[in-house]
Amino acid sequence: MAIRPIGTILFALLLAGCSTADDFTSSESVPSPPSELAFVDADASDSALELALIRPASFLPGEISLADQSAVIAADLYFDGLVEATGGNLTPALASSWKASDDFRTWTFTLDEDRTTAAEVLSTFDGIRNGDTASQTSLLLDHVMSIKADGETVTFELDRADAGFAWLLSGVRYSVVGTNSEPTGAYVISESETTTKFNAASARDVNVTWINSFLQSYEMLSAGDVDAAPVGVADLPTASDAYGRTISSRSIVRFYVANIASEIMAQPDLREAVVRSIDREALVSLAPVRSYLADGVVATSMSGFRVDACDGGCSRDTTFAGLVLEGLDTVPKIRVGYVGEAQGPAAQSIVTDLEFAGFSAEAVQYNADGLAAAISAGEVELYAFGLIGEATSVDAVLPPLLHSISALSPTRMADPALDQLIEKAAETADDEARWDILDEAQRLAISYSLFVPVTTAHNELVWSDAAGDVIVRADGSIDRQSLN
Repeated sequence: MAIRPIGTILFALLLAGCSTADDFTSSESVPSPPSELAFVDADASDSALELALIRPASFLPGEISLADQSAVIAADLYFDGLVEATGGNLTPALASSWKASDDFRTWTFTLDEDRTTAAEVLSTFDGIRNGDTASQTSLLLDHVMSIKADGETVTFELDRADAGFAWLLSGVRYSVVGTNSEPTGAYVISESETTTKFNAASARDVNVTWINSFLQSYEMLSAGDVDAAPVGVADLPTASDAYGRTISSRSIVRFYVANIASEIMAQPDLREAVVRSIDREALVSLAPVRSYLADGVVATSMSGFRVDACDGGCSRDTTFAGLVLEGLDTVPKIRVGYVGEAQGPAAQSIVTDLEFAGFSAEAVQYNADGLAAAISAGEVELYAFGLIGEATSVDAVLPPLLHSISALSPTRMADPALDQLIEKAAETADDEARWDILDEAQRLAISYSLFVPVTTAHNELVWSDAAGDVIVRADGSIDRQSLN
């Protein structure tokens, strides 16, 4: 293993860009649910899907935050990508077909010319690649050497194999924007000041009422004016009990990263002792949003998620720490770095766990730039990290996290065994086989005690029975095929 260099700007971006509690909570008080619910009495297969969404600042894919579920749904309704994820598979969208070269370095997409043009595709991806070069969206395309158009086809040339490249392009923020920002989604759109109607020939219509607050969405649900709406996180359990069900969206995984730039964490036994001293279940109860105990660093709703990725490597064992510390002359001090006041209680809980196990420990709050600098200098041993996947499969999560050449990797580790697994997966065409290899890489990284998986947080929409069976993808967008 070796420590690889990493840029401060990239770390600052990732740490600052991950969602905070403010993204998911509302200061508004939501009233108790009515004793009698007035749901729309309609056959969902014959009626439009009525949604209430909080109006985003922009509908353009490149300008939305993945932490804003209303913006993600809206951008997906207005715009389509070359392909889309449907029921764990890729299906055509603006591209009618696609193929990869034998070495997975050349990807050619044949466009549906009734819906988009090569010029629109080139313009969209030029904007992504030449925009904020430190953004997660653009960095995931850092292996794209060129994009060329030839008639009805667009070809991406990569500098390394990537068998999961098409999955990456299914992400909402890679949707194609039409000329003059015109929509490219498969809907006829009619708009007023407060509503937008999306009419589809081959699927249910979707009517969106734009609102300004969670309180307003709750009132509309109560009155039966809409079939689904977001509600404030603090009131989500009550609302979901009253309205019958929730459908998860925008899966966010939060974890702590072991900083092997620290002299302490560079020692495998001490690193494992630190990781095994932490009570992960206690951290779940301290999460600022509705959360669940994470099983690895991949959200459960991702295509390619595999159960029990921790494989015992995340379980608490303070006895192990005692044995490791027993022969040391000096008690190591573990500094836990975090950004934002909302993460303070969790950091302090970790400090308590470490002190119970025999370590000296301290929680240190930074701004994003300060934490990035402390990581590079080896001045923190553990630090908080969060991740929202750009697309709905593990292809958009595990290679960026684990490969040593990735500008997005937080581990600071260059490990040949991890790299070999990531590169093997990149050359494996079959999705399930590729995802199995990536899971093997995740398990290996966890066995190295590089991560402390803490929580998976789902921001959820509350749905009435009138909505019917609607699938919401892991990135928060609606699977249009489920509206058929």
